[in-house]
Amino acid sequence: MTSVEDRAPPSRSEVTARVRAILGEVVPDKDISAVPNDADLEALGVDSMALVDFVLELERETGITVADQDILGLTSIDAIVDYVTAAQASGP
Repeated sequence: MTSVEDRAPPSRSEVTARVRAILGEVVPDKDISAVPNDADLEALGVDSMALVDFVLELERETGITVADQDILGLTSIDAIVDYVTAAQASGP
């Protein structure tokens, strides 16, 4: 039986897909699949309240904790994926 500790972190493409899915829940009126990874989240309509909702769901689904001072740096899908993959690689 494989324990949680023995599992490899998700690939970058898996993290990207999950981030896009969560964004799709937060801004359901946007076609997230058509958005480039470097697009500014604010331009997509992700305001401060939507960003908080996004971060809470991201933390729940990925098991990472996003430090308050890091939230404002999550400005694009690429930035979020970089943050998540780095956090998951460093472990708990």
